[in-house]
Amino acid sequence: FNMGLVMFENSQFADAEDEEEYQKQRFGEVNAKEVESSSSTTFDPPLYIQRYSKVVELCRSLLVTSVADLGCAELTLFQYFKNMGTITNIVSVDLDKRLLETHARRTRPLMVDFMDRRDI
Repeated sequence: FNMGLVMFENSQFADAEDEEEYQKQRFGEVNAKEVESSSSTTFDPPLYIQRYSKVVELCRSLLVTSVADLGCAELTLFQYFKNMGTITNIVSVDLDKRLLETHARRTRPLMVDFMDRRDI
C-alpha cells in the first residue's frame, strides 16, 4: 500500500512570543492545565479510543480505500489503518515536523506484515 507523511512548516509566527500571544487571543488566558483540573468527566474507554474505533468502523463499513489523517500527531490512527485490508493509500499530515520525524518509525512494516500476506 502507499503511505505518505506531509509536514507543513508553520511560518505564521516570527517567534515563540508571537505564537503565545496568538494562543491567548484564541483561547483566552486559561491554560490547558486549568481546564484539565476543572473537568470531572471521565470516559471509559478514553474518548480518543472511542473516536478511533468509530472511524475504523465507518471505514470498514464503507469499504474505504484511501485515507487522509489531518493532524495525525503521533501516527496512532495510522496503526489502525495499516491493518485494514481495504485501505491501500494513507496520507498523514501534521504541522509539527519534529513530532512526525520522531514517530515515523510507526509507518515501517513489521515482520508479521510479511508473514501474513493478504490479497488486495
